[in-house]
Amino acid sequence: MLAIYKICLVLMVSLTLFYVFQGYYMDFLMFSSNILAPIIAGVAAIVSGLSLQKY
Repeated sequence: MLAIYKICLVLMVSLTLFYVFQGYYMDFLMFSSNILAPIIAGVAAIVSGLSLQKY
């Protein structure tokens, strides 16, 4: 379980840095934001579904 926390921490830090430096590469940010939003929403839906299976 500790490994998942490390993965989430790395992901949080990388996404924060990604959006902090958005002014330097605006075209790439628009492209990647359109890709990242459905991926993050999909992962959230999958994780919530998996956690609800326990109940």
